[in-house]
Amino acid sequence: MGLRRRIEMIKRRKWTILTCGIVAAAVAGGVSALRIPTYTAEARIRVVTPDATAGVDPLTTPIASVVSDRALSTFAEHATSPSVAKRAAADLPGGARDAGGAVTADRIGATDQVGVVARDRQRMRATSLANAFARAAIADHQLAAVGTLRRAADSLEPELATLKSRMTALD
Repeated sequence: MGLRRRIEMIKRRKWTILTCGIVAAAVAGGVSALRIPTYTAEARIRVVTPDATAGVDPLTTPIASVVSDRALSTFAEHATSPSVAKRAAADLPGGARDAGGAVTADRIGATDQVGVVARDRQRMRATSLANAFARAAIADHQLAAVGTLRRAADSLEPELATLKSRMTALD
């Protein structure tokens, strides 16, 4: 089949080809016009763990090189946990109706940050969801750190009492 025959075949079927193109464009336009928009909002959290800053000179060592991958992954998983979702729901007007599936969290590249991403049909709700989950994750992280420090302090109390009694005996 030569080039001339192909050109003539295209000329004969030009209306069919043109109609197919117009129909495809109309269908694509209709689908995009009927599609409900989805908005995405992201809140970024810089993760700093107590073990990450111990014995590190902050002026010479970038904190991103100190925070472990495991700590960042754990924080990202925790940022969308049921306990965080419950705390976030209390922070949102109208609660977090089915917000768990609309919110994800993951590490941002090779940084010490976790991104909390929320998707919703309403722009302001997406922003509120991302911020509420980020605040709730930070609050949970702080409570866990305070609990760890309290347990450490409580475990030192008996040793301090023993040392105080020894000091008193030495006087």
